[in-house]
Amino acid sequence: MILQKSDFYSTISFNATADHIAATVQINPEHAIFEGHFPGQPVVPGVCMLQMVKELAEKASEKKLQLRKVAQVKYLQVLVPKWDNPIRLQIDWKDALSFAATIQREEQIIMKMSGQFEG
Repeated sequence: MILQKSDFYSTISFNATADHIAATVQINPEHAIFEGHFPGQPVVPGVCMLQMVKELAEKASEKKLQLRKVAQVKYLQVLVPKWDNPIRLQIDWKDALSFAATIQREEQIIMKMSGQFEG
């Protein structure tokens, strides 16, 4: 599933260079996924955070990517869609398709990861 096409989130700002991607996104707190994760106390699933990173990397590279390797992923805070909007995603390219990414609200890091795409 492509989250942005399903209206899970919308991109408010997007800037990509050869070594960095910075985006601000707004999560839709009314999306159907939150009916099951979790009713009455919605939390963005970790897999959705990974998918947003992938989709923004695809947008910057203008090609389909597969997440080949995740070296590290840490969820440091819960991401509550009604409270934590908008959020910032950053991807720093290490080399070729290796990267480090963060999702944060203001200065608080919600998730950080590193890995490698294939594409």
